[in-house]
Amino acid sequence: MSWKTGDIIQDQYGNKYTLTIDIENQYITGKVNANNNGQGFKSDILGSYVQGSANGEWIYELSTVKTGGNGIIGYKIKGVGNSAAWYYISGYGAQAFTWISGDGIAEKQESVLSELKKGEIRGAIQG
Repeated sequence: MSWKTGDIIQDQYGNKYTLTIDIENQYITGKVNANNNGQGFKSDILGSYVQGSANGEWIYELSTVKTGGNGIIGYKIKGVGNSAAWYYISGYGAQAFTWISGDGIAEKQESVLSELKKGEIRGAIQG
């Protein structure tokens, strides 16, 4: 997986990331409109990526931080290709997820909400 400037990607919690890709220096910048368990915030993104080969999957790390009335809210996302995990300033991390591309966001949200796997129970997201 590789992103391009202008791509909008989304994680399963509804956080949307608008990306700008600097191919020459392998930097990722952009904005996040984060749901953050219903609190919501907008912040800048700074990250970087590497590739093992010209057509290989990206290995990347994205960071976001926002300072405000409650101190610092921020997290990192580390991943390879379409798979990633969150890591928080508080130290809690390794919450795995798969990205949803901008083209498939509405369709994916609808299918995720309608499909339950055997034994799955829909409930509130715990962060």
